[in-house]
Amino acid sequence: MLRRFAVAATLVAALPLFAAHEGGPIPAQLPLFPGNNWWNTDITNAPTDTLVNSTAFTDFMGGSGRRLHPDWGGDIGDGTGETYGIPFVIVDSTQPLVPIDFVDYADESDAGPYPIPTEAITSFGWIEGGEPGNQDPGGDRHLLILNRSDNTLYEMGNVFYNGTGWQASGGAIFHVDTNNRRPDDWTSADAAGLAILPGLVRYDEAKNEVVPALATSWDEKPESITFKLRSGVKFQDGTPFNADAVVFNFRRAFDKTFPANQAITGGGQPGVPYTYLVPAYKGVEKVDDMTVRVDLNPAPFALRTFSTAATFMESPAAVEAKGKDYQLSPVGTGPYKVASFTPNQRWELVRNEDYWGPKPAPDRVVAVIKTDAAALVNDLLSGNIDALVAPPPANLDQLKSANMVVKFYPTLEIDYLALNTTRAPFDDVLVRQAANWALDKEALAKVLNGQGAAIYADWFEEAYGNNADVVDYKYSPDKAKQLLDQAGWKLPASGTVRQKNGQDLAVKLVMRIGQTGVLGALPTVATSNLQDVGFKVDLQAVDAATYNSTTVGVFSPTCCDLSNAGHASSFPDPIDWLTRWTTASIPPGERNFAFWSNKDFDTLVAAAKVEFDANKRLQLLKDAQKLKRDQAPILWGNRYQQAVAWNPSKVQDLPLTKAFSRVFPWAIVLK
Repeated sequence: MLRRFAVAATLVAALPLFAAHEGGPIPAQLPLFPGNNWWNTDITNAPTDTLVNSTAFTDFMGGSGRRLHPDWGGDIGDGTGETYGIPFVIVDSTQPLVPIDFVDYADESDAGPYPIPTEAITSFGWIEGGEPGNQDPGGDRHLLILNRSDNTLYEMGNVFYNGTGWQASGGAIFHVDTNNRRPDDWTSADAAGLAILPGLVRYDEAKNEVVPALATSWDEKPESITFKLRSGVKFQDGTPFNADAVVFNFRRAFDKTFPANQAITGGGQPGVPYTYLVPAYKGVEKVDDMTVRVDLNPAPFALRTFSTAATFMESPAAVEAKGKDYQLSPVGTGPYKVASFTPNQRWELVRNEDYWGPKPAPDRVVAVIKTDAAALVNDLLSGNIDALVAPPPANLDQLKSANMVVKFYPTLEIDYLALNTTRAPFDDVLVRQAANWALDKEALAKVLNGQGAAIYADWFEEAYGNNADVVDYKYSPDKAKQLLDQAGWKLPASGTVRQKNGQDLAVKLVMRIGQTGVLGALPTVATSNLQDVGFKVDLQAVDAATYNSTTVGVFSPTCCDLSNAGHASSFPDPIDWLTRWTTASIPPGERNFAFWSNKDFDTLVAAAKVEFDANKRLQLLKDAQKLKRDQAPILWGNRYQQAVAWNPSKVQDLPLTKAFSRVFPWAIVLK
């Protein structure tokens, strides 16, 4: 994940007389950042990059009467009052500060408060898109404020005034009289992943087992794992990989008292122990130069969690020497080294010829990042790139007709509708079962054009722990109607909406604006299917702030009757998925949006988490799946299939991992 908030250089007004002011003509110029800042570099005479076909781009931008404008700005300046780009707002130190609630990226936002003028609540032109703060038509909805008294720049995304206060997806505060960045630790080294930073072990999806990496062997006990390290390995900066490096990395990742951990920030606070990725971790100790022991809280399958990003090995010398700049050029022991990294635009890897293991085929990997998916499609068609992950569904036929290969890879993501079990009608298990029989999963898969596959159990059929001996809920509107009749919801003689005790079978379904793929199609297909069997469905698409609200959104049992959501697991083991539906996962604990609580289910899942006997644990997992399918707290949608397109003259195969659709470099096959 790249940095979510960045700021482009611009020139903003230095007003002769202060008033909170939005956009408009610029009577004078105040440069942002010091003169030697990279944003203030004069590129007038800089060479053009022939790799991106500059002439083609300029011809494209100049043709067909296209109107170009800055991303940051204000009113259009032609007397119409039209707003373009992101309007800037000028305030000074007298502007009152107000609190703001960050609903999506609070852990990577500067907490505030922020100097938001009251005019932004009801006046047009202060927020990107033009509409005032108390209206939300969708879109990014940025609000950009410069405090001229201390030269501080405030940026908020997807901002909205909910009637009592301000909300935003996230926010950033920049001190623009310095070259200081926001914390570089608010990016993820996992953007490069295993290619740069392998861990002690690697999870092999094909074998469904842990295999050696920087550890050649291990002695696993319930209370500890002792790793024997691979000898002769060096980090890409030439420093040795040994037990001291492992201890440094584990303490940096998991020990909040360790100085290197304090350099990692989250939620504006120093120190982020990533123990949620390795929950059994207790501590680490050097046994000798090539042996370490990790102490554990006993848990089955603890070993495989040591293949997650939190355990990737990074050069202690590079971490300490580079400081905040380290995240832009991480140093590991893997088959690739970072050659360049431009946040939100491009990064390039070159093969590490000193790599200790088998070398992958590509000697160079370049990732191009754009927000315009159509532009990436054009890049693939024109030959500027060789492959494209997640091409838009609307362009798949175009790519196929141009002889590009398009493949779909199964993921570990289940997309679903959570049924609110705390109130009628879904407090009745018969109604919940009826809703599941009513959904045509095969039709949904066709709508998704390959990006979704029907799922007829509570887990993936090829994965460990799957219980196929459960009700399959294959499309049967007749069964749905029978169950609704049994539950007392009857169709009137001349009506299409069922009733019970004079009340319509009316439900509210909430989805978030911007949801795509299965998440985008599921609510629409489900609405049609449910109405076919006698439901009256009110489908509402809401902004992210409303969707994630703890008072009116899906985190509240008063929000709605059905909520659109999905879950992606890290391993082909159902325990994480099942844990989501325990009582402890009811908000605010986690994301059990069905608010379903079942003591028998809780007991089964809790027992599976600590059971070391493989056969007993497998039965516990299967029993939990059967109970959940019978009780039907959710409406199972589809399994997400990740699309990848590539040029067959350059690439022969480019498979993705099931967990989070990552590219595994050793699996790339070139022509």
